[in-house]
Amino acid sequence: MSEDLDPAEYVNPLFLKGIVFIFAYKIYYYYFLFLLLLLLLLFIVVRKSKVIYARWFDKKLVTLKMLYNIFSMFGNIDKMIYLKERSSALI
Repeated sequence: MSEDLDPAEYVNPLFLKGIVFIFAYKIYYYYFLFLLLLLLLLFIVVRKSKVIYARWFDKKLVTLKMLYNIFSMFGNIDKMIYLKERSSALI
């Protein structure tokens, strides 16, 4: 070592390089976790729904049986929730 460097204050450049590598590794790790979480949320949001929300029909004329007959032509119906006061149904 040269005489102008104090051994108590000298920091090896390889040590600094290691610290920078660890810091960069943590940044990339959190970036990867963020991207993974974002992809997971997109997968959950993009899923197709198997529920139809029907509304704006006359609640005095339309019954649950009528709605069942209309929508059963398009496939099997597992459940129906009929909200008469809102004149809507979840099929």
